[in-house]
Amino acid sequence: GNKVHEYHLSTAWDITSASHDYQLSIATYFNDIQGLSFKSDGTKMYTCDAGRKNIEEFALSTAWDLSTASWTRSFDISTNVSRPFGLYFKPDGSEFYILNQANFSVYKYTLSTAWDISTASYDSNESFSSIDGDTYGWSSDRPMNLFFKDDGTVFYFTSGHTGGTHRGPQRLFEFSLSTAWDLSTASFERKVVAPIGKGVNSGG
Repeated sequence: GNKVHEYHLSTAWDITSASHDYQLSIATYFNDIQGLSFKSDGTKMYTCDAGRKNIEEFALSTAWDLSTASWTRSFDISTNVSRPFGLYFKPDGSEFYILNQANFSVYKYTLSTAWDISTASYDSNESFSSIDGDTYGWSSDRPMNLFFKDDGTVFYFTSGHTGGTHRGPQRLFEFSLSTAWDLSTASFERKVVAPIGKGVNSGG
């Protein structure tokens, strides 16, 4: 529904203590919202649209409060990324990373002004369609979410397709980077596989 939901946790980091606070509709700017990332101080929010192939930036006048969000600007990534899903901003706002579902690749962009996507430029990409001797494809192994360790030495992404005729197992992949934030130095560490319907993407 192209909405972002905000939850409050009465016990920090314990999702069983979560309660729904607010629902922000951003359908005006999206037709297929996927990735989500925040500025480290909660005053900006970023999302990617798999349909329009854009990154959208929002400002929050009250940090972390979605009810105070307003759209700021858009950045077109269609030249490089055909189906953006996962989105992650480096904690200092100088780079962001996008998981391209169409080709199992992660794309890196640099920002000359931190947190201002209008200053972004394409840097590089690395393919992860072949992992530990196995080959993965879009139809049955769709990559979904992307996350980095704060120091840039580890990153994770999920994959799995839970709908249609190509349903497959849900996986969580972990990679280490010998040079922080440099995708070309990534090496596979491990994966976790969950049964169909009980995976990291399905909410089961």
